[in-house]
Amino acid sequence: MTLYENRQDTLGNTDKGIVIIGNGIAGLSAADAARKHNPEIPVTIISSEEKPTYYRLRLCNLLEEDTDIDSLYIHPVDWYKDKKIDVLLNKTVTSICSKEKYVVVNDSEKIPYSKLIISSGSRCFIPPVPGSDLPGVHTLWTIKDVFNINKELANTKHAVVIGGGLLGLEAAYHINKKGVKVTIIELMPRLLPNQLDIQGSHIFQSKVESLGINVLTNVSVKAIEGEKGVEKVLLSDGNSLSTNFVLFSAGVIPNIEVTQGLDIAINRRIVVDKYMRTNIEDIFAAGDVAVFNDRWYGQWSVAQQQGKIAGANAAGAGIEYVPDIAPYFLNTMDTKVSSLGYIIKDMSANHDSIEFSDKSRYIYQRLFFVDNVLSGAILIGDTSKATKISRAIKDGMTKEKVLENNLIMY
Repeated sequence: MTLYENRQDTLGNTDKGIVIIGNGIAGLSAADAARKHNPEIPVTIISSEEKPTYYRLRLCNLLEEDTDIDSLYIHPVDWYKDKKIDVLLNKTVTSICSKEKYVVVNDSEKIPYSKLIISSGSRCFIPPVPGSDLPGVHTLWTIKDVFNINKELANTKHAVVIGGGLLGLEAAYHINKKGVKVTIIELMPRLLPNQLDIQGSHIFQSKVESLGINVLTNVSVKAIEGEKGVEKVLLSDGNSLSTNFVLFSAGVIPNIEVTQGLDIAINRRIVVDKYMRTNIEDIFAAGDVAVFNDRWYGQWSVAQQQGKIAGANAAGAGIEYVPDIAPYFLNTMDTKVSSLGYIIKDMSANHDSIEFSDKSRYIYQRLFFVDNVLSGAILIGDTSKATKISRAIKDGMTKEKVLENNLIMY
């Protein structure tokens, strides 16, 4: 499927343009930034997805029967035509020839480039658990996944969600709303351990459980059993759960197979510099496939920003990427969660915090300070001041000013 095509498929083109692998938020942002910086350069997005770029974080909305799929798309089809961005869907880049500067699509078609941006994203990780290949085991990462899940949920009374991350929690919430009993299995001792402190995790879990969702922490899946499909999940603590539906949401794997055969620097992901360049001339990377200064974030906002930098620089801009502690926002389980800035896990002499808690309303707020300067915040239930607090963190607001500006509840 081609949304818009203004491309010439001859390797003899003098202006081969920018080719972008992947149409996630990093790839889309790269295309948009490249077009803004250079209105004339050819820009082509190649994606194995069947649909234009959509809000992945809203995928779970499709579990609700009244959700229109068009509401998930970031831009209408006409936007690509207006921007003169060529989009090739349902096509997979199988290899890259960096010397002659072209990519091979579906093992046959050659598409030339002057600059290449690898933003092929990631896919769900399925742990090597016996029985993980049985019918009834699912992942939730694409629109196609949601359609498959919806079909099976019609005959499901109990769903087991393995992993308490963002998409896992969203899926559990929407499946529960469909009247299906849900159990979340989390390997860590508590939910959202990277975003929340212990008390915050407990309050959030209490909110989840108040909806009738069962949460099992500090336990893993030992095996999935069944004859023709899933029938039972065996846990590491010796217990088992009867179910015909398992959803893995246990992390992601970067889609970097396309780099095989290239002498490209890899540190679990593709290594990039502050301009989003790889070590191979004229090849950039952004989003889930990229690692910068030994760090990978796995967040929508970071992928979006990296895509913008890669796209602009591929078009000749020369903009530096300045990483920040990406905020974490969660709007599910009939509550909201914001984790902002630097969350202090181990308090020391120069660390301080102020907090407010109302367990009856599942509200928790805690602000963290380093040397009397606001460094981070956890907000659960009431996140109305998240924007002001984010600004205060960037401005280096003191504890006295925070209290003076009423940035925390009392």
